Amino acid sequence: MQEAIAALNSLQTPAKELAEQKRTGARDLVKSVPQMEGYAERVGITAEQLNALDAVHVAGTKGKGSTCAMVEAILRGRGLKTGLYAPPLGQLFPRPETMFDTQSFWEPSAALRPTSTHAQQCS
Repeated sequence: MQEAIAALNSLQTPAKELAEQKRTGARDLVKSVPQMEGYAERVGITAEQLNALDAVHVAGTKGKGSTCAMVEAILRGRGLKTGLYAPPLGQLFPRPETMFDTQSFWEPSAALRPTSTHAQQCS
């Protein structure tokens, strides 16, 4: 499990790069969506499958509550039924290592390893 966590952590954007983006306000959003589509393709997920999802996943460190409230208002305004699962802070707990399915991590991880084509697309 520790090996899977180390591999996952290695995929994070370096802090120095994030600080520079914050300082300059520059983010290359034009590349973001095509890159994510490419990553999904590499693990066998099609755009059609993503478009068929009936879920909105909100993550981050700040603003989840207000973001969820806004999304819910928009969806309900369109006549859709919504549900929200937001566990209270105190109810989050670490899982035992035996509950962490590393196979579910390593299969897509192998598909996402950088390739020469991927390196060219990101440069």
